Amino acid sequence: QVGNILGLKIFRLLLFLAAILIFVFYARKKIPFYYLITLVFFLVVGLASSCLLRPLVFNFFFIQFFLIILINYEKTKNSKNLLWIFFLGALWSNLHFGSFIYGSILIGIFLFSAFVQYGNFLIEKKRVLYSDQYIKPIKDLSLALISFWLSMAVSPYGFDALVYPWKVLLLPKFIHFYQTTMIIQEMAAPNVLSLNFG
Repeated sequence: QVGNILGLKIFRLLLFLAAILIFVFYARKKIPFYYLITLVFFLVVGLASSCLLRPLVFNFFFIQFFLIILINYEKTKNSKNLLWIFFLGALWSNLHFGSFIYGSILIGIFLFSAFVQYGNFLIEKKRVLYSDQYIKPIKDLSLALISFWLSMAVSPYGFDALVYPWKVLLLPKFIHFYQTTMIIQEMAAPNVLSLNFG
């Protein structure tokens, strides 16, 4: 109300720049400069077509934060790093429904990788062996995924907020989610968004 339309445009621009700067700040020492510039180019193109004044813009930040946490855990295997998943998940789930989908997929990818590494270990050893080096990531990431799901109860709706995403995805008639996805802008391909909002 204070900034009117101009204020909203400036706010959107700041969110857009902040999402890019987080990526550049984290990646600048980890990948060569020419790769970084290429990735930033694709990031700018992708975000430009999706940077709508909708709660989905916050997904750009939380996806990066989750990736930073999970990649740091992958390197250090320090389970304390994963504690942030619960707190960020509680905040994210109160901002956008996409938190459940994106957050679960991100943690699930790293969890799947941990299972694959353990499977490779068993195949190479030709017999079933217990190795904490391979079991610990499976336990830690499984707990991280469960804690992420539980974080959704940190909401004015409590238990209802916890089960809401499951109802949306598993009960087709609950809110008719699958019938309405074609008109949800953030579910559309980037080129469609570009045509609609370019």
